[in-house]
Amino acid sequence: MPNPSLFARTATCALCAAFAATISNVGASTIVRHGQSQAAPATSSTTITSKQRAALLEQQTSSSSSSSDVARRSTAALAGFTDIHDFAGPEGEGPQGALLQGVSSNLYGETQQGGTASLGTIYKVGTTAGAAVTTFHSFAGGTADGATPNGGMRNVIGDVAISGYLYGVTLSGGKSGNGAIFRTDASGKESLVYSFTGGTDGGAPAGRLLAFIDGAYYGTTSTGGKYGFGTVYKLNPKTGALTTLHAFNGASDGGSPLAGLSIEINGFSLSGNLYGVTTTGGTLGAGTIYAISTSGTFGTVYNFANSPDASAPESELIPDLSGNLYGVSSGGGSAGIGTIFESDANGHESIVHDFAQDATGNGPTGGNPFAPVSIDYRTGIIYGTASAGGANALGVVYRLDPSKPAATNFTLLHQFGGADGAGPEGKLVVSFDGNLYGTTNFGGANGDGIVFGLPIQ
Repeated sequence: MPNPSLFARTATCALCAAFAATISNVGASTIVRHGQSQAAPATSSTTITSKQRAALLEQQTSSSSSSSDVARRSTAALAGFTDIHDFAGPEGEGPQGALLQGVSSNLYGETQQGGTASLGTIYKVGTTAGAAVTTFHSFAGGTADGATPNGGMRNVIGDVAISGYLYGVTLSGGKSGNGAIFRTDASGKESLVYSFTGGTDGGAPAGRLLAFIDGAYYGTTSTGGKYGFGTVYKLNPKTGALTTLHAFNGASDGGSPLAGLSIEINGFSLSGNLYGVTTTGGTLGAGTIYAISTSGTFGTVYNFANSPDASAPESELIPDLSGNLYGVSSGGGSAGIGTIFESDANGHESIVHDFAQDATGNGPTGGNPFAPVSIDYRTGIIYGTASAGGANALGVVYRLDPSKPAATNFTLLHQFGGADGAGPEGKLVVSFDGNLYGTTNFGGANGDGIVFGLPIQ
């Protein structure tokens, strides 16, 4: 467990306040937890006043627009599931990772394949049916560019693109072929900020970057490091300097992190803790939840235990407003096809939904979730996707209310059928316009995946 002296932080800044705005729309409900009994790490935190919170919430909701424009957007909820765009290889193929929503309502995302070199793209698309895609950049690979972007991009806070550069990672490419960190502006001027060597600095970064209140970006690599099982790093976006904060040993402290980092929110306080998951290692070999300070002090929060517990989590943890972190696992659960789990910062973990199988071996409520959940902070409702299962075994969109008991907390919102997409693996955007937006990795008119929208329910 984390050292009680970890995570001292007292600074306040505009970025911290802006992040508080993105999560400030009324507290999410707490749920009854069970599991390991551990002492909470002592933390310092940044406090946001009620006045700041209210003002910043208005800024978040309006996204710098006029009040009449906000009113117009708030009534723009889609009538039902909407196929916004069907990808075709030259413009991108296999969209995945988190979408970002710009202040003008456009969505920004990545595809892992397609483009001029078939190594992935960065794109922009609108939010109405039939919207055209603008391809900002086609990754070229080699030593001068990255290849196969993964996890989605990050601007400064949450799932919003406000201004300046968007930052992301690629699994391969770069000077040594071991992956890279890139940035792009809204005109598609892309450049590499850092190239991983595959040595002590790590390789194959897979998780989305986290922008923190100190102005740095934090991330993980899935390979490399001192022991070959990945790292946690800190990037100075101005200088491109990278600092390795921790190297996973593949055993007691976990290994092969495929997810990015997250923070913990508790009421009006933004703690200095960074949290993540490993896909392997831990005392039971099924992965871990860990905490790390911005200076690199590391501790294991929870060891996953295989079925019926979660196993092999691959996506970032998402905080509610009450100090809880929600995640998904693509393995574990009663049938071995995944779970939605919750943990606090002290390792009190519980399963909030078990993706079970029917007599045919299919998961009727979904299975093998890879995408992080999304929380509507106005209501505390959780939304997400599973890449498989459902009526057609091609994945689902779901809604989970953590205030309700397990027997009634889960609802399917959409079950993919192929023509309308299949295999969703990207984090949903909970939009200010009353809709959810997401992608599927394949399916659609060309089999290359789609961008879709769905009204918030």
